Amino acid sequence: HTEAVQGGTKRDTMAWMVGAGYLFLNQRLQPIVRFDQVHPDEADAKGITAITRLGLNYYQRGHNLKVQADVGFLSSTGEPLDEFRLQTQIDF
Repeated sequence: HTEAVQGGTKRDTMAWMVGAGYLFLNQRLQPIVRFDQVHPDEADAKGITAITRLGLNYYQRGHNLKVQADVGFLSSTGEPLDEFRLQTQIDF
């Protein structure tokens, strides 16, 4: 990924993500795990950032009504950050 930064310079970043989940109990529950990593391509960048997420999806009406909960653990050269997210997906 390349983006313009103030002053007309450009910043290159490489990132990747891998995730897995498995539906069970009549296709309603899905535990998930996801791992992301971002590699800035600059000497003055803050270093590699990694995020690990563990969560559970509940499908009330398939993908039309889904509730997701996960906890994320962010690690980088700065302070570690942990977060909890609760999300809902509604399609109609």
